[in-house]
Amino acid sequence: GTWKLISYGNPDSTGRLVPVWDEHPDGRIIYTADGHMAAQMYDTRRATLGTTPATADPTLVRAAYLGLVTYFGRYVIDTVAHTVTHMVEGAYLPDWIGRRLVRAYRFLPGNRIELTVVINADDTWPARPSVLVWERVGR
Repeated sequence: GTWKLISYGNPDSTGRLVPVWDEHPDGRIIYTADGHMAAQMYDTRRATLGTTPATADPTLVRAAYLGLVTYFGRYVIDTVAHTVTHMVEGAYLPDWIGRRLVRAYRFLPGNRIELTVVINADDTWPARPSVLVWERVGR
């Protein structure tokens, strides 16, 4: 199904989630029944470039790039470990292609799901894992 991004944060030293971009990120994650997925997340504060990326001010292009996360591929669910693994086939970061992104999942009230980063694209365990909350769309 399709899910809308509700929040995207990292825990601070006290464990309180601090927004990665701001309080209102935008995005979708889509899982198909045949094992495909795609994720897009955006910082809604990104400024318009006013032109194409090739001719825009490099500072604006950099800020626009840093305010997004996109990738697609296949996925598998481990219902015992409560994880979903995304096998990246294409991404905004070329370094992610061919990598696995492992997320712990937890169902929340209100047709929501929480995904917590377990393993980064570089096969490391994050010290302060990102937590993303998604809400089901159109169900």
